[in-house]
Amino acid sequence: MIVFHISGENEELAKEELQSLYEAYGKLFSVSVEEGLLLLATNDLDENALSRLAFTHESYIVEKLTDRKKLDGLLLELEIKKGQSFCVRCLGFDNNSEEERRAGEVIYESKRNKVDLWKPDVAVYLIKIKDMILVSTRRIGTDDFSKRDQNKRPFFRPVALQPKFARLLVNLARLKKGDTALDPFCGAGSILIEAVVMGIKPIGRDLDRKMVWGCRRNLDFYNLKADVDIGDATDIKLSSVYGLRSSSRQDLLRVAKRGPKTVDAIVTDPPYARASKMFTKDLKKLYLDFLKSTFKVLKKGGYLVAAAPTTKDFPWKAAGFEKVAHYDYYVHASLTRRIYILRRPK
Repeated sequence: MIVFHISGENEELAKEELQSLYEAYGKLFSVSVEEGLLLLATNDLDENALSRLAFTHESYIVEKLTDRKKLDGLLLELEIKKGQSFCVRCLGFDNNSEEERRAGEVIYESKRNKVDLWKPDVAVYLIKIKDMILVSTRRIGTDDFSKRDQNKRPFFRPVALQPKFARLLVNLARLKKGDTALDPFCGAGSILIEAVVMGIKPIGRDLDRKMVWGCRRNLDFYNLKADVDIGDATDIKLSSVYGLRSSSRQDLLRVAKRGPKTVDAIVTDPPYARASKMFTKDLKKLYLDFLKSTFKVLKKGGYLVAAAPTTKDFPWKAAGFEKVAHYDYYVHASLTRRIYILRRPK
């Protein structure tokens, strides 16, 4: 069992991300108990997968389950070796700090181990959900997105996605490590960067030559590798000629043969501002042509995750997609993004 402490900024999206991650690894996501921002899931998941989450603060692998009456007895049975320091952390109680003090005293009186609140050898986590108290010594945190904040990149664009939001979009596409994802509107590379960090193979295309240059520069800044090249999202070519010493017919044919035929998922943030160079076309037609093009290169059963403004029509049905779900995500007073989770029928 796993306890998830989800983010309160959008609880529906947090739950959808968990559902998506479980599906990516072929497992069922089932919540047995829920209270506030705490969810108890019955099925386990690999710790490396859990660390990918964007809209979950932390996860706890449950080792013991008890109630208030039996808690002290369980604390006395904890395996804390002689000489190991410890601390207690509580979540979900009416007074977490008071419960930490009380539980810490029980352990100390029985074992006489040193209390270390900052760098303990063993951290004991007590999580209360309803009438249950869950005990864990294995907390899985999530990534420090501030390290990849868009303001710290050498190529900055104010419209670039925040790393946390980009990570969410990638997770919603049901991708596992080693899968291939395409962003046909890659811009400054936010989605590609998060995909590489998670062990997913990204392909980035953008019609704006300057954006492609900036995206490569940002990837190089973090020492990350991705297939990035100039490309039209309404006529997607998966093979890249970037890096070839010549553009001879033989070279182009060689690249075309070695390139992938389809991708496992498409994750993107299509343009919606008039500043975009894609606005040589009507926006509705742009979206439709983009969706039709992605349908051709997405594997059967694969997912397309895209964020578009709620004020714009996104003609997914006309392109042949099935809609799994959509969620509205408030950005600021003049923009609410609608996140579409679409699937190509098998």
